[in-house]
Amino acid sequence: MLDDAGTDARDHLRHRGAQLTERIARLQETVSAVDRLMEAPATGMRLSPEEQIAIFGDDGRPS
Repeated sequence: MLDDAGTDARDHLRHRGAQLTERIARLQETVSAVDRLMEAPATGMRLSPEEQIAIFGDDGRPS
């Protein structure tokens, strides 16, 4: 990428940085959801299967 004169390295890095920032935000949301789930028994809160899917995705991975 850096050696290719036809590639704008700054644009590529800017785009990649934006992708990483979005991923970090999603992961932070997932951490918050996990924290809420860990606190749920103490507060009596329960998540429906639909809410769990919305947080963790159909395959158990964060969406």
